[in-house]
Formats: sequence, C-alpha cells, structure tokens
Amino acid sequence: MTLSFSTDGGAFPGAAHRHDVEPSVLDEGTLRLWRALSPLDIHVRRALLASGRATHHRAGAPVVVEGQVAVVIDGCLSVDAGDEGVSAGIAGPGRLLGCGEDRLSGVWISDGELYTTSLAQWLALGGEAGVRHLLDAANAAHAALRRRVACVARHQATARLADLFRAIDEVEAPHRILLSQVKLGEMLGLRRTTVNASSRALQAAGALRTLRGQVRLLDPARLDDFACGCRNAKVLPRTDAPLNGPRSVS
Repeated sequence: MTLSFSTDGGAFPGAAHRHDVEPSVLDEGTLRLWRALSPLDIHVRRALLASGRATHHRAGAPVVVEGQVAVVIDGCLSVDAGDEGVSAGIAGPGRLLGCGEDRLSGVWISDGELYTTSLAQWLALGGEAGVRHLLDAANAAHAALRRRVACVARHQATARLADLFRAIDEVEAPHRILLSQVKLGEMLGLRRTTVNASSRALQAAGALRTLRGQVRLLDPARLDDFACGCRNAKVLPRTDAPLNGPRSVS
C-alpha cells in the first residue's frame, strides 16, 4: 500500500511545536511507522509518511532492498551479510535498513511490514537529520557485522544457535519460527548436521522443540544459559576468555 498523509499539519492540530506527539487518527500500521521514524523531527516524519511506500510480507519471504532506504514497520527479519545467506543481524520494528546501497537482502522470520523510499527522497525530505540517521544506522550495521565475524571465530555452534534464537525472541517473541535446519545453517554458516546436533542439545535442555521446518521456543531463560550473547553485545567478544558452562556444548 502507499501511505497517504497530509504534510500541511492539518491532520494533527496543536502538534506543530511538539516533537513527542503521536498522531491519533492514523491506522495501526502508519502509527507504527510514525514511531519507527522517531529519531527524526516531527515535520520530517510527516513528509516521509507522505512520500514512502509500505508493503506487507509473509514469513519466509525474501527481503530485497535495492538502491532505497527501508525501515521495518512491524515483524522480524534477518539481514544477510553477503550473497551466501549468512545472517549479519536480526532486525525488528524501527530498524533502518539499506542506506541507498546497491542491494540488501535477507529473509522474513515472521510476517511483517517494510517502509521504503528512494535515497534521493529521503535526503531531500530528511535533510541533515536524515543524513545523521543514515550514518548512525550504517555504523551500527558495520559494528554488528564485526561482532558476527568475531563471534564465529570465538564461539561454538550451540552458543551461536541459541544466541540467534534469543535475538529473534527479543524482537518478535514468536510462537514458532518458520526456519528449516538448512536455512538456519545458511544463516550461521554451519552444516545442517551441526545445526541438528546443536538443536538437539537445546531441546534436551528444554529450551526449544524442533518440528519439521519450524522451531518452537519454550524457555528463553534456558536459551540464555547457552547463548553467547554476541548479537546484543556493545563490544567485540574477547578471544582470550575461556568457554564455560553450557556454552561449550556443540
């Protein structure tokens, strides 16, 4: 759908001088996007709402953003680190994806909505604040990718798989995750047999239950016992720290 929104301020009487006012006359999807754009000035958000496009996607569908700026309105998706399907990170509502680069890809883990607009339109409407928002998002994505590389070199399969599930749970808390072991292997750069062994270890601990083509998360606290925690870390994981506890299980 194409978002329709008035930029003359008439839709929100009295809101022109307040940056914390949320519109009360919009549908739920547009209201979520309004909040997702919260780092930007209220007038910029109004303009972007009027110019962009929001599309709905089903779980399992590919994510492709080419030469555009995108913001997750709702749902949960995995962003690829390259062309092999390895996951660079999990994105939820409010996450800015793509900064006008040639191509960004991934996969929807749950049903979701994505807002897109051209880079030229974003810069024209967003001005300096829009550029800062893009740079912040690009820096965050680069830092996340560095953490992923360090994590792969540091942690064993079960810790990384548990960490992936924990990141998904924190963003979406889905009843079930529609990802096969083959897809999970692609996302983590692991063989299917390794994912299967790690899944069995997590299932034996009561953290989850695996079914054909899907995973049911049962106990996030048990996932925490195994997860390395790199996806939500603010710094790179240490490479000299000993592995301990359940995290050494592979």
